[in-house]
Amino acid sequence: MISLSSCCSWSVSAADGKLQEQLNAVQKEITRLEYQNNELDQKNAALLSEGSSVSGSSGGKGNQRRTEELQSKVMKQAEELVEMHKKVGEVTTQLAELTTQLRKKDNDLVKKDERVREATSQRKRLEEELDTAKKELASAQQTNQALVDEHQALQLAYNSHEVKLKEVEAENDRLRKQLMSYKVKDADRLNDQNEKFRSDRERQLKEEIEQATREPSVATATSKHSSDKKPRKGSLSVTEGSICPTTPLESMEVHDNEVSALCFDGQGNYMATGGADKVVKVWCWREGLEKLEAKCNLTGSGASIMSVQFDHQSKMVLAACNDHASRIWSIHDQRLKVSPDPPFN
Repeated sequence: MISLSSCCSWSVSAADGKLQEQLNAVQKEITRLEYQNNELDQKNAALLSEGSSVSGSSGGKGNQRRTEELQSKVMKQAEELVEMHKKVGEVTTQLAELTTQLRKKDNDLVKKDERVREATSQRKRLEEELDTAKKELASAQQTNQALVDEHQALQLAYNSHEVKLKEVEAENDRLRKQLMSYKVKDADRLNDQNEKFRSDRERQLKEEIEQATREPSVATATSKHSSDKKPRKGSLSVTEGSICPTTPLESMEVHDNEVSALCFDGQGNYMATGGADKVVKVWCWREGLEKLEAKCNLTGSGASIMSVQFDHQSKMVLAACNDHASRIWSIHDQRLKVSPDPPFN
């Protein structure tokens, strides 16, 4: 490949060579003309000297003719000399023009050399930038390849985790179905227990009511003979003048279903109730109140409430539930404090 500098140098050197050849030719022509001019000057001087010598000698027609010939020669030589001087002037003018052109070419050559140097420096700078860009491209390609490899690894890990997630979801669905089946079985068992408890409770209440309706007559007939005797353990103790309440002071619905547990605290300020709706309700019971006032509802039981009890400071409520578990609530913040997991049957 021929570079820009070599092309420019070749073109400038070719132009300078032509100008130099022309200049050398002009200088040779000037030298030749000067040589001819000198010869003509010598011939002219010889002719003048010869003419003067002839004119000084005896005049004759032959000498006169000779003189005329010499004068015509001198005139011819003078004309040639003038012509030579004219040619010398033209050649000198041409030489000056060529010299001016040569200087102009030299200036152009200097400018072109400066442009060549600038182009060379720019080419070097562009080559350095190209090398830097190639290095950056190689580094970017390496980084891109590393990112591609990392993406592939992450994609494989994602696919593996997605498969594991599907397996876990399938296992979760299976466990959920199994848990629902356990809950259905437990609910059926609790319903059977509640039904059995309800029937036993109704039978017990019926027996107590029947016993309560029979005992007053017996107690009245035998009160005189048994007033000094202590009642047997487990028997109904009825003293003379005792009556069985027949009218309640207040009646209110405290649960959605049946009530199976009730307890007063030790100070007589609160009453707790529990039932088949799986809720323990705490009521305020103070002197001067015309009826019970609801204080809070304690939720979180998984089965019916079978028994309730306050602690000695009336801050906690203990409940025995029908799912083989006991739970403790705080009355202050109404939160479940203790709740063991019931076993599955």
